Order: sequence, then C-alpha cells, then structure tokens
Amino acid sequence: GVAKTVTKQRVESHFDLELRAAVMHDILDMMPEGIKQNKARVILQHLSEAWRCWKANIPWKVPGLPTPVENMILRYVKAKADWWTNSAHYNRERVRRGATVDKTVCKKNLGRLTRLYLKAEQERQHNYLKDGPYISAEEAVAVYTTTVHWLESRRFSPIPFPPLSYKHDTKLLILALERLKEAYSVKNRLNQSQREELALIEQAYDNPHEALSRIKRHMLTQRAFKEVGIEFMDLYSHLVPVYDIEPLEKVTDAYLDQYLWYEADKRRLFPNWIKPSDTEPPPLLTYK
Repeated sequence: GVAKTVTKQRVESHFDLELRAAVMHDILDMMPEGIKQNKARVILQHLSEAWRCWKANIPWKVPGLPTPVENMILRYVKAKADWWTNSAHYNRERVRRGATVDKTVCKKNLGRLTRLYLKAEQERQHNYLKDGPYISAEEAVAVYTTTVHWLESRRFSPIPFPPLSYKHDTKLLILALERLKEAYSVKNRLNQSQREELALIEQAYDNPHEALSRIKRHMLTQRAFKEVGIEFMDLYSHLVPVYDIEPLEKVTDAYLDQYLWYEADKRRLFPNWIKPSDTEPPPLLTYK
C-alpha cells in the first residue's frame, strides 16, 4: 500500500501506538508461553496509569508487581516523558518565534508547560526541604544584624495586631476594596467566583463594621485555608502566573496588606526612596 503522510492531529497517537507496540513486544519477550494475552492488557493499563501519575507528579507504586515489569514500565514512561517534554519545548519555541501555530496546539502547549512548571516547583521545594536552607550561618547572621541595626536606627516599634476599634479602619478597608474592585471596572462577563467576590466587595462597602470584624476574626482564628489555583497567562514570548484565591481570603489579604503598609510607613520602616509612600500625595492623572 501507499504510505500516507501523518497529519499533525495523528502525530501524537502515532507515537503512542509505536510505544504500545514496543511495550507489547517487550512483554511477549519476557513472558513464558501460556500466560501472554490477558497479562499484556493488564500491563498496558499499568503503563497508562504510571504515565498519568508522572504527569500529575504523584508517586506511582503497585504493590506486588514483578520488578522486571516495573522497570520496563518505568523505562517506557521515561521515554514518553522525554518525548513529551521535548515536543512541548519545541512547540513553545515555534510559538515564541512567531511561526504559524494552531490554536489548539497553543492551548495544549500552555497546559503542558504548566504541568512541567508545577513538577519543577515541587521538585525545587522537595530539594529545599532535603538539602536547604542554602544560606550559610555567616550570611544569616549578617542579614539578621543588618535588619536589627536598621530597625534600631529607625527606633522601630513592632506593629500590633489591628485593634478592634482602630481609627483608620474604615478608610483602609475602603482603599483595599477599591483596589480589588479596579480589576472589575472593564469586565462584563464574570465566572462564579468573580461574581462571589464582587458581591463580597459590595457587601463590605455597605456594612464595613461587619466586614472588619469578620476579617479580624479570620486573621485570629483561621488555620485552614482554601487551596490556591494557578493559571498561566500566555503572552507567547513568556508566561505570567496568575494565582486564583478564594474571594473571602482575598478581601482579608487586601485589608491586611493596606494595614501593614500604612503602619510600616508611619513607623518609617522603609527608606524614603520606596514609593508609593504616605509621606507625599499620590500622583494623579492630569485628565482626572
């Protein structure tokens, strides 16, 4: 028959089929005659499970799996992982160069790079726990003494927990809410959590005292936090991580940020060249 060219949609499945064929071949080589057929299917299921575990960065271990079979599976997962990573980087290079790239390829590539980033990040954190911290005792002491001298020279007094009746509370809260609301000035289509966040912001505007007492209660008592989502915004030359944070926690964070910034600035924690600061009026657009 005539060999047809492989369309780009089929390239990946071709690689997969070849990989499967190679695995089957290896299995049949390893197994004694009588038990081939049903075992091969089980091993292929293990293989796809191991691959999914690699992508999700979950350790894969099947108790009672014969060592040679396990080694073979690991070898194939490694081969597939290398190919997967290489093709991800190759496609990203094409995107960066500005070659014509299919939209779905772009989307898939973004997903792949996100997975690779999360794998690398977990690896880094794991290594830090294992070998870290990478700072020597002398450096640590130097950092510490510099900080202490700086705080002493400023006559810095520690920032207390935001008191229950704090005179600038509502002003700080309004500033924090304005910053959160800025993100929504142009958007008209919102998803569930964004709608929830806007509702929370409006509610906090309407009764700031309730919002403030909730924020302080959370800061004092909350020990378990919702998980943070991460998505990358694709700018084609590079990716920017966007963290997705639970709306309730976001409002608390925004208030805490305003409070700490204001208090630290009042106590002259930052040198004068740190801007924006409260010592001078904020710049305004001439068009305002």
